[in-house]
Amino acid sequence: MINFFTGTMKSGKSAYLIEKALGYATKNAKVLYIRPKSDTRDFITRKNIHFETNKIVFGNEDTSFSGFKVIFIDEIHLFDLDFIKRVIENKNDKRFFLAGLTHDLDEKMFDYVGILFKHISEIKIMTAKCDICHSKNAFYHQRIGQEIVGDNYRVLCEECQKIS
Repeated sequence: MINFFTGTMKSGKSAYLIEKALGYATKNAKVLYIRPKSDTRDFITRKNIHFETNKIVFGNEDTSFSGFKVIFIDEIHLFDLDFIKRVIENKNDKRFFLAGLTHDLDEKMFDYVGILFKHISEIKIMTAKCDICHSKNAFYHQRIGQEIVGDNYRVLCEECQKIS
């Protein structure tokens, strides 16, 4: 089974994912939490969540799924297609919770989306607060400056997207 949490940047996807993982870990489930090697940020989420790391096994795309029934994968859009296929091949034996973007900053859909979506059991779409008007319906992200990775972006609602 594959559950997918998506939304724009700053919508709380990673926080929701780690909270779900903690919920399973407190029920004594053996939990694997995977982040891509390419994500070198020193935080999982901007939300301040305290937890004991010994209750969750952390890994990356090289980590085996063996021995785990519940697997959480953050930033799914940063993984290659071979990894996505590995998730799909294991969907009947394991429960996956995935979080990530569906589009890049240029609104181009990531390749994995079309491959993965037909295998998803449940999708949760999350929104962020608009960085301009502060409405709770921000669905767009916009680059600020030249770099693509980092915190050099803002999230916008539809109205603010039209005027910016």
